[in-house]
Formats: sequence, C-alpha cells, structure tokens
Amino acid sequence: MACTVGIDVGGTKTALGLLDESCALVAKRAMKSDPELPFSEMLDAIATELDALLYEAGVSRSALSGVGIGLPGHVHFRKGMLLTAPNLPRWAGKNVRQATEARFGVPCVADNDANAAALAEFAMGAGRGSGNMAYVTVSTGVGCGLILNGRLFRGSYGAAGEIGHLFVTDSGINPCGCGRKSCAEAMSSGTGMANYAKIRLAEGEKSVLPELAGGAARITARHIAEAARAGDALALEAVDRAAEGLARAFYNLYQLLNCDTLVYGGGVAGFGSLLFDRVERRFFELMPMAREYPMRMLPAKLGGDAGIIGAALLVSREKT
Repeated sequence: MACTVGIDVGGTKTALGLLDESCALVAKRAMKSDPELPFSEMLDAIATELDALLYEAGVSRSALSGVGIGLPGHVHFRKGMLLTAPNLPRWAGKNVRQATEARFGVPCVADNDANAAALAEFAMGAGRGSGNMAYVTVSTGVGCGLILNGRLFRGSYGAAGEIGHLFVTDSGINPCGCGRKSCAEAMSSGTGMANYAKIRLAEGEKSVLPELAGGAARITARHIAEAARAGDALALEAVDRAAEGLARAFYNLYQLLNCDTLVYGGGVAGFGSLLFDRVERRFFELMPMAREYPMRMLPAKLGGDAGIIGAALLVSREKT
C-alpha cells in the first residue's frame, strides 16, 4: 500500500497526517513548533514525529511514497524554497524540499500552507465541482489559495493570493503585521479585530470586553465574538469593520479573477453567520452582478485537517 504524509508547519503547532492510497486520512499527530529552534533541529523533531505517526498506523517507511509540506510564507514552488517566513524566521531562505528529501529519504513537495488547504477543499471539501475557487483563511492573519481552471495558481514566485495585504481602506487606525494600516488583515483578522477594540477602549469607549477577557490587553477574537453575540456595541463595531474589509477583498477577487466559488476557513470562520452574513450582504451591495453571475461563499468542510490533507495531496497532484 502506497501512503503519503502531509505536514502542516506553523509558528506554534506542526501537524502531520497519513493518507492511504485512496486519499483517506488514516492517522494524524501534532507537536508544538519552536520558532527559535534552528531549521535542522526542528526538521529532526518533525522526523521523529513522522516515525511515531508511521509506527502508530502500522506503516513502514518503505510504504511511504512521498511527503508534502505546507509552510507559512512565500514558497518558490519550483525550487522548493521558503522565501519569507515571519512566524518561522530560522526557516527563511532554506530549501525545504531538498532538506526534507535528504532527511526523510522520499520525494518531497513544499508549498504555501494556504495553497495546500485550498487544494484539499477543492479536491475533497466544500469546493468540489468548482472551476475557479478561492480558499480564504481568516485567523491570526488573512491568507488565500487560488484554484484557477482546476489548478493551483501560485504566481511567478509563490506570492499569489496574499489578499490579506490588499489595500482596502485609507483610514485604518491599527497597523497590520506588515506595518501598514491599509490591509484587509488589519481590519478583518482575529488579531486586527482585537487590536481595534483595544485602541477604541484606550480612547474611552465603553465595553464588556475587558471584563470578559480579564483585562483589555488579553482581548482576543473569541472575546469579540462572545461580546458581539451579547449585543456589545464595541464588539459589534469590530465585527462590522471586519466584514467590510473582507467584503472589499472579496469584491477585488471577483473583479480580478471572476471565481465561481469562495470557501472560507480558519479560526475566525467560527464566527459563522455573525460575521459572514454581514460579509455576504455587503459583498452583494458592492457587486450586484454577482447575484446573477454568482460567486458562492461556503464554509470550509475539512476544518483543521485541510492543511495536512492538502499537503499530502501535493505529492500526487502537483509536480515540481
């Protein structure tokens, strides 16, 4: 039996999954990521976790046909190199594909993590049957993977799909992680919502958020959602602002790529209708044509497994 392994590397957690020859997820494991570890040492830790995964599943190394690895940053797909890695600075500039093949002894494919998740949702999740699909993940940041004419689209250097850094406002008050204030990510990510609330509180706005979080400094997107559902005015203001940023980003996607399907996932997707009903309503106000020629907006189906499933699918479906 030929199996593939998908590895989803993050700044705080790395997940591994084993897919059988029918692409069913048969086993998975997770470990903490340590961004301070040298690249080679973290790769050794992942290799140890990989051996444990295979052992638990009763699969030998000889049955492993390849490893796919999803990475949080710009990946030069043809070279297998991670160009930028804000959350894994000691991985930046490393040829991940080459190092992984040498360490694991099997073929490896390396790609951006949102691309991997997009491939999974397109092949096995909410995007099945679509022709041109955008997968948008909204959590700490805002990322996107693009499927155009049935294939992943990466651009020339692996930087396609970075909709979190589309300029969607000229009046931002809280900065994005990149330092600019105009980005969709500054308005619409979980971090962006929390930061906005903290700034408004510092300006004197009243809210239950500090009480919910145990202090203003501890406010997260989860507290925003809880307070908004209870009718808190500041939390609802943050949600409305996030919806506006996403609607503008989705409008730009529709105008530029004319996708027929948009799948959204990530931690902020847990806001559900509280956020995404607002996003959809505002999107159709901005783009009335989409009522007749629609871009379906669907929640992701694969949840937290999309990254590992997609990374494994890279081995069989995407060639370097």
